Amino acid sequence: MDTKNTPLTPEELRQMDGQPVWCVTGDGDEFWALVDVSKEDPYAVDKYGRVWPNYLYNSVGVGEYGLSFAGWLAYRRPPEEAGT
Repeated sequence: MDTKNTPLTPEELRQMDGQPVWCVTGDGDEFWALVDVSKEDPYAVDKYGRVWPNYLYNSVGVGEYGLSFAGWLAYRRPPEEAGT
């Protein structure tokens, strides 16, 4: 089990088909999404139906979390609050 809550690798994301993941974006948004691997590469779909495609996963840039503004990362759970 990932006790450090590091970002999922693309292969780990692929293995989570149909499961929820905690996502963060280069714009600073954070939300739950479901993983879908019905296509060749995994992607996530948030509660608004927005699709977060694989080709933007972990894309480096100057936004939040070191991502491009359209980039995103997925985690098994939200980050723990500081001091808890």
